[in-house]
Amino acid sequence: MLQACGFHPGPDRLFGAIIGTSTLAVSGRDHELVFVWHDLSKPTRPTFSRSRGRVVRSVLERYDHEHGFRVKVAATAARITGAADDPEPLVVPIGQKECGQCPYELWCAEAMGPEDPSVLITRGRLDPREWQTLRRMGIGTTGALADLEPEDPAFLDEYHPEVTHYSREQALIRLQAAVRQARMICDGVDLQPIDATTVEVPSADIEIDFDIEWDTSGRIYQWGLRVRDGQDDTTARYEPVVSFEPLDDEAELALAERAAARIRQLRAEAEAAGRTVAVYHWSHPEVSMTRKFACVAAAVDGVAVDLLAWFLKTFHVRGEASIKAVAQFFGFTWAVDDPGGRLSQAKVEIARAGGDEAPAARQWCLDYNESDVAAQAVIRDGIRAMFPVGEAGG
Repeated sequence: MLQACGFHPGPDRLFGAIIGTSTLAVSGRDHELVFVWHDLSKPTRPTFSRSRGRVVRSVLERYDHEHGFRVKVAATAARITGAADDPEPLVVPIGQKECGQCPYELWCAEAMGPEDPSVLITRGRLDPREWQTLRRMGIGTTGALADLEPEDPAFLDEYHPEVTHYSREQALIRLQAAVRQARMICDGVDLQPIDATTVEVPSADIEIDFDIEWDTSGRIYQWGLRVRDGQDDTTARYEPVVSFEPLDDEAELALAERAAARIRQLRAEAEAAGRTVAVYHWSHPEVSMTRKFACVAAAVDGVAVDLLAWFLKTFHVRGEASIKAVAQFFGFTWAVDDPGGRLSQAKVEIARAGGDEAPAARQWCLDYNESDVAAQAVIRDGIRAMFPVGEAGG
């Protein structure tokens, strides 16, 4: 843009700056934000080349190519009027992760149709070049992809030269995952064991489902504990450790110590009775965000079970593997509308502010967290019912 306006300092100074968003210690000065300059003419970006495979180009080369192509797309679109001799569009939509935030989502969905695999497959999604290659080879629907035998050497001989930004083995593995997703969609299967062996759900004599909530400052204001005897959900009791007051270091630590003390108490009682204990959480935050509290790290040491990690090692899943998506497989619904971490952070601020809306906001936070921990138990119980001990995964 500077070149076009006549204000660029010259071809030997093709630099661009990244504007810093975090502070940096600069000698002789206080911490400050900085610009990080990059040579835009230096080859740094791996790109696809049909004739040469993988080629490293500069940012400016990549930009000029992409911008030039978009100009061609726009010029072709401007010539399309509906007449019989109109040119075909240079591009057609391809489903991507960003589609959900795009204002053209519905238009593109109509253009692609209801059977386009790039739209329906949201987990293990192929990249645009892979989808384009499959379309050129006549595989444009989810059903056609489900029928594909990607291991066929003749097919791979034709397919791989168009996707050489991956090795032949990588391209096959990615395609196999997409084919599996297509088959699960066509068969209406939500989850499928990775191995044809018995599915063993992590169990304990005392099961503690654990979930934390934190505010916009990253301070943990709610420690959700749901305790039950074995797999008997009628014994479940929700025991939150929570504060709706603004937190400083001392107050946050006090909450952590209360939660850790309760877990230690449950472990001690179980040990005295010769019973086992497991503390379940979904994904890493319950461990990664709480390890700063030595009391909590010690309380869950040796008994913490990351259910998401276990789930992904055990099952292929259709679509997302968030707790909200997986719990829905078993008919579970949250006790609040629009459940989510961002809204919980807004709710806790309302709760802290006082006023007429505060009581409802406090209850929302409690109900949301209780649903999070209950969902973990529902998932375990649902999987046990779906794959009884002794049955092969299939």
